[in-house]
Amino acid sequence: MLQSDNYAFATEAVRHLAGIGRRRLALLAPPVELTYHSHTLNGFTDALSEVGASEIPFNTVSVDHSIEQIRMRTAQMMRRDVRPDGFVSSAAAATLAIVAGIEDAGLKLGRDVDVVSKQSSDLLHLFRRELLVVNENFRLAGAELARSVLGPEADDRQLFEVSVTRLVNGRIPKYGTDPRTVALSLF
Repeated sequence: MLQSDNYAFATEAVRHLAGIGRRRLALLAPPVELTYHSHTLNGFTDALSEVGASEIPFNTVSVDHSIEQIRMRTAQMMRRDVRPDGFVSSAAAATLAIVAGIEDAGLKLGRDVDVVSKQSSDLLHLFRRELLVVNENFRLAGAELARSVLGPEADDRQLFEVSVTRLVNGRIPKYGTDPRTVALSLF
């Protein structure tokens, strides 16, 4: 397990895609008005500079658009002469639409293009084994958040009670672990 955030997710996704030869990358980001949009975008652009890859803009849709809108926009992009050969997706459901758009354009996942996506359940590999998946562990993230409130000696029962209470009531502590932090298991 790796403790990380959305910046790290995007950075590692770009590095991985570049490591397998992908050079023209597109980001399907969260909506602009959400805080994790800037974290994801900054990680993506910083890593592009680091690895010498280029961005193919994919900013007319976000993970909050409908599956059909994402699918149509992806298919349009993939029919261009200069198209992405790698995608970074911030949401599993949106990834389903990206794959559908790739296939609508007559291209093959894992051969013509690769996709790295986050997921919070083991679903994406059931859809397409070629997908590169990052698993988000919200239980671990909740436990880490609770540990920041109770301290490192807290037992599992205390952690569970605090994390459920804090998250259900919407109260996140203003100190300790950064609440944007999620536990990721990379690839």
